Amino acid sequence: MIAETLEEQKEELELSMTESKSQTTLRKEMDKVREEGKIKEECIFDTHKIIHEAEKRIKEKTTRL
Repeated sequence: MIAETLEEQKEELELSMTESKSQTTLRKEMDKVREEGKIKEECIFDTHKIIHEAEKRIKEKTTRL
């Protein structure tokens, strides 16, 4: 019983770490998009465009590897 609980906690921690890394990667890519200045961030829709562009770039990078 205890081993299962520890195993479950380990899996949960690994999932949390993976999600955290993904979010950090997305934020860094969003910063790069903002620095380029091609998309003006004046409203929430612009922020969504930046998020979409960052996600697209990350996906392209991972498919190239």
